[in-house]
Amino acid sequence: VHDRPHLGEHLDFEVGSRVTGTPIYGGFGEYVLMDIGTFTTFPDTMSWEEGTLVEPVIMVNNTVRQVIDTGDVVVILGQGALGSIATMIAKARGARKIITTDPVASKRKRSLELGADVSLDPNEGHIVNQILRLTDGGADVVVEAAGEPESIPMVPGVPETISLIPYLGKWGCRVGQIGACCVPVLVDWSYIHFKGLRVVSQSSYGFTHPALGWMKDAVNLITSGKIDVKKIITHRFQIDQLAEAFEEAERNADMVKGMFLFD
Repeated sequence: VHDRPHLGEHLDFEVGSRVTGTPIYGGFGEYVLMDIGTFTTFPDTMSWEEGTLVEPVIMVNNTVRQVIDTGDVVVILGQGALGSIATMIAKARGARKIITTDPVASKRKRSLELGADVSLDPNEGHIVNQILRLTDGGADVVVEAAGEPESIPMVPGVPETISLIPYLGKWGCRVGQIGACCVPVLVDWSYIHFKGLRVVSQSSYGFTHPALGWMKDAVNLITSGKIDVKKIITHRFQIDQLAEAFEEAERNADMVKGMFLFD
């Protein structure tokens, strides 16, 4: 605190306070050592499960807030945990039309419950043509949240998904990059260049705004009822089921977010 006096006004916690934030290392340990600038408090009205999900809300909100405005036509690629949160935040921000894609039927169904107007299977039909038809020539915003599903054998990887982005947006489209694809991806740079696409990530916001601000914003999104993160929790495990939980995550494409319980 003495090294960073500007944090003093944010130190609204004491021993016993309920805190959450990012990054948190050692989440399965009995004790966790955190930097004072990486966490914030959350109220008693928010459950522990909701508090656990503040971190992904932070990451998604930091991307979505840069690209989605009221009245936008939005395409969100992928409806796992982060894509589902993006769908809820897009709805809360006043998107006029939300189109989601996911190869897993249960995730497409859930996205409609979270606010999507249309949800498409990217493996059925020509997905680019479908989206261009539904958006009257291209989306205002494309959010990539497919992630890195190579860890799930029955779900194809995302390089092909990312490579489609330049063709999905209209001229001047804003692109929010959330999913982390950890292999090289070939994209048509000429489309990005000539169509004037603007690509941002959560880091684009995070490097220029105070972390405590985005953490409090994420807490407020949940406590205000603008988004309901409980809807993305599909599986719950006791902490002694650690190995079983990870095995389930690898084999079960229907899992969106698993939660460990300590009681």
